[in-house]
Amino acid sequence: MITACSTLSACQTASMKGVKSKKFESDQEDSQIGCNGKILGRKIGYVRVSDADQSEALQIDALKQAGCIKLYHDHGISGAKTKRPALDRMMEALVTGDTLTVWKLDRLGRSTIHLLSILEKLQSRGIHFHALTQGIDTSTAVGRMIFGQLAVFAEYERSLISERTKAGMKAAKARGARIGRPCKRQSR
Repeated sequence: MITACSTLSACQTASMKGVKSKKFESDQEDSQIGCNGKILGRKIGYVRVSDADQSEALQIDALKQAGCIKLYHDHGISGAKTKRPALDRMMEALVTGDTLTVWKLDRLGRSTIHLLSILEKLQSRGIHFHALTQGIDTSTAVGRMIFGQLAVFAEYERSLISERTKAGMKAAKARGARIGRPCKRQSR
């Protein structure tokens, strides 16, 4: 019997007598209401390898060990791609109270900006995030602090990209290049 309570409660006593805990009537078939009335979300894992020849075994073993009840796999797909079939399906299936778990942060995304975008979507929906090897867990105060630091780095990265773009445009103008959209040609 697995419960979220650390002390023997009425909920646990009832479970020991054969009374089943309440389940949600939705696609959260594995989510339960805990002894304190809070949603006990599911642990959902995401696995990605960028090369078709790579093995997912290490990630799968670690996610199963961490208690993930369902895994989504993107095999042979680069982390630089923002659209990935399994990632998209998983993002639709996640619900409030769930925890998205990955073996390593770079399995979810390559750029800081993309990672932050995903993490902000999760946070706004009440979904936690856990990266096993880095120890990032947004259900904890330290995990939320690291998330905040990631947001700062993403903003810094956006600023650098903007500065480089502006510098490149200025240099191109100095060389006589026309910047912007091409002019429409009028048909005669």
